[in-house]
Amino acid sequence: IRLGWVIVDDSIRGKGYGTEMLRTGLKYAFDVLGAKVISIGVYENNEIAHNCYKKLGFEDKSVTEKEPFNVIEMEFKR
Repeated sequence: IRLGWVIVDDSIRGKGYGTEMLRTGLKYAFDVLGAKVISIGVYENNEIAHNCYKKLGFEDKSVTEKEPFNVIEMEFKR
């Protein structure tokens, strides 16, 4: 399964809402949909999101060169 955009309003960032939203999505993907691997891409300059994904268990797999920013491809395997 590939996760698309994860957007959290600037006014509520840093309060754990994005992490909890992703945690719920991961649980659903694994437990209900039977996913084995979940991937997500994050812009190289988005350190906050990158750290959030790593905290949840995503691992860096590769970097795709894009304009205007490179994309770090990440995976979470159960």
